[in-house]
Amino acid sequence: MKTCKTVICVLICSLIAVSASFTGFNAEAVSLDNVKSAVEGVISYKCGQANAQSVDGLLDSLGSTAGEFSADWYIIALSLYGVDCRNSRAVSCLKNKVREYYRDGISAVKVTDLQRTAFALMACGENIRNIEGRNLLADCTYNRAEKKSLDAQGVNSVAYALLLLDSDDFQIPEKASTTRDDMINMILDKELEGGGFALFGSSADVDVTAIVLQALAPYRSHEKASKAIDRAVSILSVRQSSDGAYKSFSNKPSAESTAQVALALCANGINPISDGRFVKEGNSVMDGLMSFKLDNGAFSHFRDGESDNIATYQSLCALVGCYRFMSGSKYFYDFKGKSYEKTSELNKVISKKKKTVSKASTTSKTKTKKNKQSAVKATEETQAATVLKSSAHHSTKITFSKNVKAKKKAKNPKKATVTATSDETSQASVSAKKSSVPDNTEKGESALYIPFALIFLGYPVLVVILRRRKK
Repeated sequence: MKTCKTVICVLICSLIAVSASFTGFNAEAVSLDNVKSAVEGVISYKCGQANAQSVDGLLDSLGSTAGEFSADWYIIALSLYGVDCRNSRAVSCLKNKVREYYRDGISAVKVTDLQRTAFALMACGENIRNIEGRNLLADCTYNRAEKKSLDAQGVNSVAYALLLLDSDDFQIPEKASTTRDDMINMILDKELEGGGFALFGSSADVDVTAIVLQALAPYRSHEKASKAIDRAVSILSVRQSSDGAYKSFSNKPSAESTAQVALALCANGINPISDGRFVKEGNSVMDGLMSFKLDNGAFSHFRDGESDNIATYQSLCALVGCYRFMSGSKYFYDFKGKSYEKTSELNKVISKKKKTVSKASTTSKTKTKKNKQSAVKATEETQAATVLKSSAHHSTKITFSKNVKAKKKAKNPKKATVTATSDETSQASVSAKKSSVPDNTEKGESALYIPFALIFLGYPVLVVILRRRKK
């Protein structure tokens, strides 16, 4: 009896395995190639939006709005990926933005806007210590206190000040208002009880904690900073959802929060794909981020959403940061020793994708035309069947009303008339159904045959076992 049960279990497991193989359940692990492909997907998507035929064309398009959130972060990410972003149009717009800042009064401008513009100018190969005679680096980091407190926007602005100072070999003058140690202590003073950071409230915020982790990453040797890093890492590990992603202000995981955590882990030398602390139910942080990726290369804010600009550029930053980490390069905000080897490679990818999209578009148009023709034909057949059915029903009704008084005398003729019209109606109905319902016979045909084949093969085995048991 035990042998019989064993065989049945084996057959059932085989059936389950076959069924699983047809559902596409097995997910491909995120690799360096996947990350690279995702980066190229975002860039190709942006080229499509800008109708650009190359990276230079994309930079020209981004350059027209340089100085704004979206364009700046795309330029920064492209530059750190290895694209030559020394684009005259972008530089011109960014310098105009700097003039605007100083004209309005540097103290009235959000320091994070100054810092983002400084990063974008660096991405374009500019010296941020001398932008038309102005030291932008000083005014948004170590000398900001001369105009306004560096932490007026909270811990965020101090974190970005440190990231900017450490993005290159920048030295702080002796007479500076704020030193690196001052900035580290300003950040640590804002740590919440139990660890983590937030702009407001008493509960650690995922995004803010992740940004601070990126800023503190180079200061592991600082005892207090090291402990704060460990506490923040533990909090992020606990906050991770079972699908690998993260949520911040909403109760739903978002691409942006997940992207910031991926950047924080890479900056601290923690693998966002394989580190056990950041893999929940088999899903890593990068698995979580990739779940927001759309077929067109862009990313959505929430899952199953549409292309979202902020989600896309923040995801691009995370992908580039992860690519640099996995390639043995530096962390995302490190501009030291930049190279431009990716420009020509990306141009080939963009050109190839353009041809693929064009070919797919042509194929799609042809299919659409054929589908329309089929739909018109099906509609005509259905309409014809409906007319026939209506005519048959009308004929039956008339015949019945004329012969209602002579029902007993003419039973056989009445039956013949009704039967004939009913047959016509039935045939017309079947014809209409055949023309309007698609044939799905082939769909999943092999999936049905294999389980039945397994049962068929297993049946003789069961028979043999049962016969031996009787003997």
